[in-house]
Amino acid sequence: QLDFRVNSITSLVFFGGVPPTNTTRRLVVALLRKGHNVIVICGNNEGLLQDLCKLKLKYPELCLYLKNFTRDVSTYMQLSDVVVGKPGPGAISEALVSRRPVIMLAEGGKVMDQERSVMKWV
Repeated sequence: QLDFRVNSITSLVFFGGVPPTNTTRRLVVALLRKGHNVIVICGNNEGLLQDLCKLKLKYPELCLYLKNFTRDVSTYMQLSDVVVGKPGPGAISEALVSRRPVIMLAEGGKVMDQERSVMKWV
């Protein structure tokens, strides 16, 4: 169970197996400042998980839920109002199947070929 504000937007931040630490952290902080509940799937990025855990310890009032690698992404999608992340085919497909709007980010405008196709399609 997540201890989130009832009337706030819940954003799922999901960049795949190894999310970029700085980009993800900046995004999470920006969403929290806007009053969002934020779920972050950190994948295999242990540094990101530790960094965000420190943030949560410093500011326990934040509505921030952190998860390392999980195969149960669909559960977190169902708990969210919007999915924010890279335009990976798996993540975007899962968001669309879950009927969640997506915000796709490409750090520095760089995307892989399969991500470019997804961005054009969506």
